[in-house]
Amino acid sequence: MKILKRGQNSSPRLSFVLLDWSVRESFHLLHYLSLQSCRRKDFEVIVVEYYSRVSSALKPYQTEIDTWILLEMPPSCYYHKHLMYNAGMVLSRGDVVVFCDSDTMVKKTFVGAILAEFEKDPTIVLHLDQFRNVRREYYPFNFPSFEAVLGVGCSNNIGGKTKGILDVSDPLHERNYGACMCAKRKDLIAMGGADEHFDYLGHICGPYEMTFRLVNTGLREVWHDSEFMFHTWHPGQGGENNYLGPHDGRNLSTTAMEALVTGRVRPYVENAAIRMLRSSGDSNSELLLDNLIAVRNLHTWARDPQNGGTPVARVVSSPPKIEKYKGFRIEYSDRLYRARLVLDESIRNPEPLKMAVLEDASLEKIKRKIDLTTGGIVGFSSLVGSYYLLIWTLLVSTGRFASRIGRGLVSLPREMLKLLVKLRSRIASFLTTLVVQRRAFPSVWDFLVWTYKTTADVFWRTFQRSARALRIELKLIPVRLRRFLFRKDVATGSLTSLVVNLHYVRQNRPPERKMERVIVVIQIPAVGYYLKLLSKLGLLPPVEVENPSGDQIKLWIQRMERDDSRELVMTADFYLKYHTFVSVLRLSKYVAIV
Repeated sequence: MKILKRGQNSSPRLSFVLLDWSVRESFHLLHYLSLQSCRRKDFEVIVVEYYSRVSSALKPYQTEIDTWILLEMPPSCYYHKHLMYNAGMVLSRGDVVVFCDSDTMVKKTFVGAILAEFEKDPTIVLHLDQFRNVRREYYPFNFPSFEAVLGVGCSNNIGGKTKGILDVSDPLHERNYGACMCAKRKDLIAMGGADEHFDYLGHICGPYEMTFRLVNTGLREVWHDSEFMFHTWHPGQGGENNYLGPHDGRNLSTTAMEALVTGRVRPYVENAAIRMLRSSGDSNSELLLDNLIAVRNLHTWARDPQNGGTPVARVVSSPPKIEKYKGFRIEYSDRLYRARLVLDESIRNPEPLKMAVLEDASLEKIKRKIDLTTGGIVGFSSLVGSYYLLIWTLLVSTGRFASRIGRGLVSLPREMLKLLVKLRSRIASFLTTLVVQRRAFPSVWDFLVWTYKTTADVFWRTFQRSARALRIELKLIPVRLRRFLFRKDVATGSLTSLVVNLHYVRQNRPPERKMERVIVVIQIPAVGYYLKLLSKLGLLPPVEVENPSGDQIKLWIQRMERDDSRELVMTADFYLKYHTFVSVLRLSKYVAIV
């Protein structure tokens, strides 16, 4: 580890942590930070390089860097952004720490806007979204105007705001969670800093892993709706040839989402230096830096040449994590597996419900105990519900597929005529090319081979254009199949968990609350139909099913806040999708995520 520069500002209000793993071509954020309307002493800039490279891209901005450190990790190790986050936290002196892209543009009000949000409410985790322009003439970065970046080529500009900020259907994926995250330094350290588990090696994940765990401590996740970052295209901006940890198919870490759903606060792997800060408050920077890098990680994070360069830690067994199974949450600690009903854990009863807590030394054995506990009519109801839900999802997917193909077939004659007109000139040109190229080949056989390959290529490209014109996706069926399988796993798991947990609520409720309805919030309507049926059969307590979506979600939140005495249970898929709106409810009422 080598410190190239150490800042002298002992009391900045805000600390920027910028990362590099010998890949950054530009650090133009530093140019825009030099133009801020606030005082320069209000913030500091910390640059953390994972390997040993002294980046030439930083030389024009050396005067804007307060602290510059090289971690000097071996080249054989995969980069781990979370180790760099923790290094930035250890080196930071500001009250608020900001983790953000270093190759973006920001307006002169950027720093002031962040500070103003924390002055208004210090109990927040703040995110700023990012406008993204795909025009390639801005690479290498040539300092375009903000208006130019917002103009032609900006894929997510809707009336001066990002598409993600305005979106209420899927904010989890539409917003850029990795662009800029800000939090109080004391809050970051108190919850254990960034998780250095190997699931987060390489491209997945980012600062939102810390956001989700901070939300679980009771902080509010807030997105600034008037201050943004501006990003221009560069090669590899989405991450190329990188190792990807477990994700949901859209590059969001499933391990981070698991923390959000389960309410976990502590990291799986806590950095030793952060643990020292959290437990003893030791501010000896030399001692902290000595404990920053765990030597054991140099082996487990290394590329394994015998397994296609996969990290050694992925090839070896994965350490136990929180797991959900049939309405129970299983955790591993002190060489013992403990399973507890999700609802019982949410209520935090001093005396757990009967059979709500199970223990065993083996994961297989504790699952067998859960099978026995959830057997009988409850287990049968869950099994029937799973098959019902799978059939329902399959029928819906098939219906959508048939509808899309149907629309294409209706427009077939018209679109085919358009295609023939377009292809006429291309076919004539192709035939002319054949005549000309004939003279370039030494034999007729060579010419015929070339003709075959060229014709096949032209035919394939023509087929692709035709399919697009007819609104037929060439990979439609595989995509639908993948989505169906993913949705099946989430939906059936939530349904089983709901049936098991609500059954225990019915069994253990006091007499005066037997007929009180439980509000169950779902994302898939079919789940609600089945729960109502089981409730009428007397297997579940009376339920009131809610299925808010889109523009309804904010109105639904307001209604729930006015009625904060009711029990509220929601499925994990619903909470993941709308947690930015729903998380505030966890402060004022009983909410369980199953």
